[in-house]
Amino acid sequence: MFNSLKIFKKLPKDTLIYCGHEYTLKNSEFCVFNDPDNLKLKEKVLKIKNNLKINSPTIPSVLDEELECNIFLKAEDIETFSKLRDLKDNF
Repeated sequence: MFNSLKIFKKLPKDTLIYCGHEYTLKNSEFCVFNDPDNLKLKEKVLKIKNNLKINSPTIPSVLDEELECNIFLKAEDIETFSKLRDLKDNF
């Protein structure tokens, strides 16, 4: 998974990102828990919640936004990424 995300990081910043199922809120809440000073991320969570309230999809997202908000994409090495995955599995 870490290697796949490294490939994503090299794509154009305006690339649309689609996930296979709706998990954006839970994932974003985990990211906020671990990156509480990220204002862009907090804005994203509000947008996600608003979309879910009106039964509107939360995807696709844009790679540029994911790079700013998704802590898994911010992981610089496999050890950090693995630690984050372990934390997420128990969140």
